[in-house]
Amino acid sequence: MARATVRAADDFFPGYARSFSGIGKERGWRPVSRAHFDALLGPTGALIVGDPETVAEKILHLNESLGGISRLTFQMSVAALPHVKLMRAIELLGTRVAPLVRTELASGTAEAPLDETRVEFDEDKIGRIVNDVRDQAHLNARRATQGKYE
Repeated sequence: MARATVRAADDFFPGYARSFSGIGKERGWRPVSRAHFDALLGPTGALIVGDPETVAEKILHLNESLGGISRLTFQMSVAALPHVKLMRAIELLGTRVAPLVRTELASGTAEAPLDETRVEFDEDKIGRIVNDVRDQAHLNARRATQGKYE
């Protein structure tokens, strides 16, 4: 996720293509093209990539299409984003996307109810997760420079 959808897609594509083209090579799939990737970004596509508003709209669309969802997992590591961009994306999820989704659901205009009893957008928890991930990344970087990285 980034402030602009085009930027988010441009940042996400290289790592995604590398990862899924590698998997595809083992399974007999063609390499991932940018056109295929872009198709996955559309309203009914499998990827949730974009600016906060686009991501919130896609979550709400999935919620409506599936008759209500109780959870959503973001697999963000597949893109191999630089650490700072990954942390910014996590921050945007908590500070921009979550409030947009909550507001839409609270307004009653969402087509299907999100099971809010099972979905947590706890800003303190997100902050702790961001700090834990940052600390682990720093530890891994130190281990790598010392030859102790596993």
